[in-house]
Amino acid sequence: KKAASSSSEKDGSKISDAK
Repeated sequence: KKAASSSSEKDGSKISDAK
């Protein structure tokens, strides 16, 4: 879980970024 800013929504990156 580094900083998936590409396409790791499954990892919850989009959720972390959205927050």
